[in-house]
Amino acid sequence: MIFVRSLVALLVLVFVAENAKGDDFPSSIERCKFEDNECLKKSWNKYIKLSGNPNGLPELKVPDTHNYKIPMVTITPGEGPLDVKLIMRDIDLTGFDHAVVDRIDEFPKDPKQMSQFTISIHISYIRIEGMYNVTGKVLLLPVTGADEGEVKFDNVRLNVTAYTSTKMVDGKEYLKIRRVSCSYDTDRIHYRFENILNNKEISDSINRMLNENQDLINNEVKPSVIRILSGIFKRVLVDSFTKYPYSSYFL
Repeated sequence: MIFVRSLVALLVLVFVAENAKGDDFPSSIERCKFEDNECLKKSWNKYIKLSGNPNGLPELKVPDTHNYKIPMVTITPGEGPLDVKLIMRDIDLTGFDHAVVDRIDEFPKDPKQMSQFTISIHISYIRIEGMYNVTGKVLLLPVTGADEGEVKFDNVRLNVTAYTSTKMVDGKEYLKIRRVSCSYDTDRIHYRFENILNNKEISDSINRMLNENQDLINNEVKPSVIRILSGIFKRVLVDSFTKYPYSSYFL
């Protein structure tokens, strides 16, 4: 009888320990009830601000979104008013920690009941800064250059759609982000590229031309910008949902 009581006590301790380990979700992130959109918006907005810390949000493996590092991007609009190959390296992307979630789809209790979810976001600005290298033509003018470059987007509105599935790990169900797509519009874009054709006057003239024809230029660069933004959001969402089972994110 003593042995049985001891065995039962041991099993209870193991059960408590296992459940304590499984519920180590970070207290800094507010959990919500399933399908509670207002709570989800509030929680995600808090999550975005926390991810702007210098170390990001290590509890969910999310990198710093205030100064997001990108090794290299290539923008190749093709033939048109902006017929160039633009490569930017050692990029600092800033502004994402100022994002505000305006709308988010409901998350069902059973993640297999959804195949995607969409988040609508607005951001006061997105700035891309780095070292650039460009060859090609801008409005029929030949351009080459390599130096510092910056592109800034004012008042950006984004719709981000994540396509999902689920996977089982050690008997627990995780949400898997398979693919991310996004669309955006912006009030204004500012371009600044130093040392085009090794000449300040020509650089000023080309930059002025880019900024005065920004609507035309934006149509050319938009597919490349969407590809870059989709990649960023996929990494952040994958990191966010990888560490814990799906049910751990909700009450």
